[in-house]
Amino acid sequence: MAPEVRHFLVAYDPSRGELLVQRSFDQDAEADEAFIELEREHRGDDIQVVLFTGDSWESVQTTHPHYFAEEQETAPFPAVRQ
Repeated sequence: MAPEVRHFLVAYDPSRGELLVQRSFDQDAEADEAFIELEREHRGDDIQVVLFTGDSWESVQTTHPHYFAEEQETAPFPAVRQ
């Protein structure tokens, strides 16, 4: 059986090396809506808004470590549910 796919939304400030937002989603549509909204919110500034897909928070941290250098000790964030 294939692992469950989840979506992980982050907003990253590269000038400070800091995550400003970190959320997870189980539903594609919710993740897409949140991504679009966050991109609009940060349009014109240097904040990187990224939506990752993976089976776990840990796999995203492993495949994209430059976003999470200071977050390695942080527990996975909870899924957003409506």
